[in-house]
This record gives sequence, C-alpha cells and structure tokens, in this order.
Amino acid sequence: MNRYTMRVITALLFILTIQQGFDAKIIRVSSDPVRAFEGSDALFQWTISKDLTSRPDFKGLVFGLWKNGYLATYLTTVTSTKRVILNPGLKDEAPQLDGRVQWKGDLSKSMAAFQISHVSSQDQMDYGLLLNFGPYKKSLSDSVRLEVKERSSLITALPSLPISVRLGENATFRCEFHVLEKDKGHYAGVAVGVWDKGGITLTLMTVTSEGDVIMNPKLDEEGPEYIQRVHAQLSSNKTDSDTQSILSVVLADVTESHERSYGCSMFFGPFREPIGSFVSLDVQDLSNSNGLSLESNSSQESLGVRVGKNISIPCPVLAEVIKLDGTFKASYWSYCVSSICTSTETKWMWLAGMNSHGATKVTNEGRYANRINLTHNGTLEINNVQVADATDYRCTVQRINFTSPRVYFVTLVVNASVLPTITKRSRDKVTVVEGKPEGYPKPLVTWRKNGKFLQSSINETDFIIHHASKRDAGNYECKVSNSVGIVSYTVEVTILKDDKDDKTLTTTDKILLAFGVSLLVVLIAVPVVVYMYRKNKKRRLYIEV
Repeated sequence: MNRYTMRVITALLFILTIQQGFDAKIIRVSSDPVRAFEGSDALFQWTISKDLTSRPDFKGLVFGLWKNGYLATYLTTVTSTKRVILNPGLKDEAPQLDGRVQWKGDLSKSMAAFQISHVSSQDQMDYGLLLNFGPYKKSLSDSVRLEVKERSSLITALPSLPISVRLGENATFRCEFHVLEKDKGHYAGVAVGVWDKGGITLTLMTVTSEGDVIMNPKLDEEGPEYIQRVHAQLSSNKTDSDTQSILSVVLADVTESHERSYGCSMFFGPFREPIGSFVSLDVQDLSNSNGLSLESNSSQESLGVRVGKNISIPCPVLAEVIKLDGTFKASYWSYCVSSICTSTETKWMWLAGMNSHGATKVTNEGRYANRINLTHNGTLEINNVQVADATDYRCTVQRINFTSPRVYFVTLVVNASVLPTITKRSRDKVTVVEGKPEGYPKPLVTWRKNGKFLQSSINETDFIIHHASKRDAGNYECKVSNSVGIVSYTVEVTILKDDKDDKTLTTTDKILLAFGVSLLVVLIAVPVVVYMYRKNKKRRLYIEV
C-alpha cells in the first residue's frame, strides 16, 4: 500500500469521524419546562445516540443542578458500567433534594431518565444532563427547567369524545373529580346538568359536600324531558391529601330533545369561580333538528358606556330568586375570557361574589383591581371603564333547594370615540376647538386644518386660536390614536360677524389705522415746516441788507 493510498484512507476515516460526531445527539424527550404538581414526581428524560455511549472514552452520565450554563451541583452519576453513584455531600450542597433523586433510565437502550419524587416549590430550578468523556475532552450537555404547580381540585367529564347513541338507547357519561383537603372548607358540591355558554343552565342532580346525590326537586317544571330518565351512582376513594370520586350518569331512552351538551361543575362558594367540564351527546337517526323545549333559566342584555366613565350593572335574577325562595345560596359575577362568549367552550373568570348573609368580596388582581364594587342588591359597579372591559359578564345565582341556577348575561359595549366641540367664538377672547379624547391607553391627539398639520400631543388635546379672524375658518380634523385603534372627527369652523364685531377693530385694522394717521400727520406737517423755514430765511436776509 503506497503513501497516496494511506492518505486517502486517513482522509476518509477523518470525514467519517466528523460525520459520526454530527450524527451523535442528545435528544430531550421530556417537555421544556418539565411540569409537575406539588407532591407528585418529576421525570427528566433524554435519548442518547449510541455513537456517544459506545465511545471508548465515554465515562458516564451526570445529572444535577444547572447554573449559568454549566453543571454546578451534581446529584447522581451513572457510569458507563451502569453503576449509580449518589452525591455523598448532597446533604450539605442541596439538602432539600437528599434522598429524592432516582435513576430511571437504561443505558443499554440509550435512555437517560432521572426522577425527583414529591416535588415542592423549592425544587423549581434548572437541571442538566452532562455526558462525561474525561477531563480533557469536550462534554456534551443539555438543560431543562422544572416548573412546580400548586396542586388544585379538579373535575373532568368523560368520555372526551362526543357520545353517539340511537333514539331510544341509553347514554352514559361520568364525572371524575377530586377535592383537595385544603379546599374542603369551601367545597360546596358538584352540579350535573345541561351545559351552555360555559356553565350549568339546567341542574339534573347535585352531589353535596357530604357525598349525597340529590335530584332536582323541580325537574318536572324546569326539564320535564328528563323525568324518570336520569340515574346516577357515586363512588369515592379518600386519601390523606384529597378525595377522589366518580359519578356515573345514565340518561335512559334518549329522545331528540336530549341532543345537547352535559357538564359537571364543582362549586366553592360565591368567592371563587367554579371549575367544570362537559361532554356532548349526539343522537343518531334524527329526522329533523331538535327544538329546545326547556324553559330558559337565563337572559341576556347589552349595555353601553364611554371609556373612563363608571357603570352599574344590575343582576335582576337575584331579586327574582329571593322572591321565589325567600333567600339565595350564593351570587357571583364572572367575565368572559374567551374570544367567543356564547359557545359551550366559553371560559369565565371570577370577579365578585356575595353570600346569603350579605358578605361581599371582589377581585384584587388583574386589570379590575381597585375598580370593582358589589352592592348588597347584587349590582356590579365598574369604575373608570377601559376598552379591555368590553366583553360579556355573567351573574349566577345559586338557589337553596338544589334546583337550577338563575343566570343573567350582559354584553358591555365600550365607546371610545372622540367628541370634539367648539366653544363660543369671540374676537376679543380666545377661540378654543376642544378635543375630548377618551381611550386606553391614553391616546395621541393630532389636529389638522384643511389637511395641513397643526399640532400633535397626548396632554394638550385642545387646539387654541388666539384672536380668531375669518382666515381661521376651515375644516378641522381631530384624530385620536392608540394601540387599540384610530378614530377621527371633523368639524367645520365658521367665523361669523355680528354687531359687536363691527364696533371692534382687529389687530390688522388697528395697524392700518395707525399707519394712516401717521401718514396724514406727515403730509400735514411737512408743508408747514417748509413754509416756516422759508419765511424765517427771508427775514434774516432782509436784516443783513
């Protein structure tokens, strides 16, 4: 084999080595960030190319805390011989993680996985994986953040796919829910019923906080189609941290009117938005679309308000419930946070609430903080209305007798238009064309006359004309703009002449008059001076002779 052939082989091996280096990868399998609830286990998982783990200089894997782009504290090491070594100094370096980090991977399958058990908010940090190839070799690595969420009560309606049954068959769905121990003081039960606009509109049954299943006692009035057709069975499993329950619901002998959505809603009193989930029922072989024979327990209206003003939104259904039942269980306001506020998927956010004793509470978070008030008759007051407040609002009144809630919807329309006005014009005083811009964020006001730019300001919104004259007449445009949009208003300014104006001299008139008087004085004075000069000269000449 000659020298040239050796060079070719060496070059090919070098290229192959480079290509293998590019093909060798660490692929993160877990999400970024890794999310886990408090008290649960967090799993960090990667797949590693065999080209890396099969290298003769591969020493093993190191998993630990990641800071400023490098592995600051190692937690666990897995050698190339699959030996797992825990950091013996972890009690001093990261005591909160001592005894809670386990190796869950398999190097023979190129799988690296580490688990942190029973995570808490203290564990919310960056973690990294490092492949060790010795002290003089570049190590490959990857990092990911752990995000620990507070564990919350949860309810889910199953199955997730629409239920499809034929006429006369039975439809079955279930509500799975768990109530955390910390929420039991506010837990007020689960309602199951017809679901519309993101909530229960017709209650079929209620699971009380004590675990009793109570059918709607007025179902014959509110939903006669469901009489003797709805059956349920509840099973529960209590643990130290929460109570897990499953409510199985059977709707027997379905008809056309039963084709709708059904939901489960978990209540926590008037001072917290309920959480819920729903399923859809599809009835096959329908000859025509079903009609809603149920009497609606909700109503909708629309109210308008200008930006920056205050508005009071009454809840008429509260007075209706008190008139019917003598009292109420809870009343609360929510606002729509979805792009569409009339669908079954609509999401709502709690805003304000009142219990049967008249105690009220309003939100102190978000854009409504310090702008909301709730009166004892259920009226919601919004101060300094903003453009973002334009959405749907819902007042829900829960009744004491396990019947359907009464719901009132209102759409708030926010007017952010511009309203320039003109003050009374006077030549002796200042003429002001007032621009009253209303909007959020604070808008920029630009004035133009006959298309020509005059001024632009956020604070100076009026255009002032000093000593207005006829040439100030014209077409004035006030344009208001911010991140929400642009609105404009045009006003025609006409300078009128009245009796008082006829007796009043303008600045131009005064200048012309002064010039004319001066010229007249000059024309009269010059001949007199010339005459006197000549006369005096003749007298002097006569004396000399």
